[in-house]
Amino acid sequence: MSQNNLTSSNLQPGQILKIKLSAPNVAPVVTTPPPVVVQPTTTTQPAKRDSTLVAQTDSTGSAERHLPANRYGITERNEKGVATYIDGADLGLDPNKKLVLHRTAPLGTVLKITNPMTNRTTFAKVVGKFTDNEMTKDVIIVLTKSAADALGALDKRFHVNISYGMPNEQE
Repeated sequence: MSQNNLTSSNLQPGQILKIKLSAPNVAPVVTTPPPVVVQPTTTTQPAKRDSTLVAQTDSTGSAERHLPANRYGITERNEKGVATYIDGADLGLDPNKKLVLHRTAPLGTVLKITNPMTNRTTFAKVVGKFTDNEMTKDVIIVLTKSAADALGALDKRFHVNISYGMPNEQE
């Protein structure tokens, strides 16, 4: 109180106080950690997973990545091509949700979509298929406006890279 010329212990918001700090005259205590002893264990090593991948490309430029002995029964599909977007309300879709129409992906599949021009990525759910018309000529995917905005689309048609999992065919 004497340092700040205060007559009472009442303080006001925004009031600036002077505070003097004094460190005690104590030498620092230095301790060394106990040595770490590593003992060999006799546990077995986990089996290494075969990381050989086979990429196949079909006539549309899409590639499949076959993972050996996939216990989940899924093959990764990768596609590159042109996308377009629509006002989802025209088709009864919520334009604020990230939804897509795709020719071959099963309904409910979640696609990872990347715009290589902006390097932005989003995820969107397949809610239907589309057929060729003037707007969808040479298009691999149709997105809602929300999904296109998330990718930073500047034009009505733009390039995308798509990745998703497809169930393996039963042999």
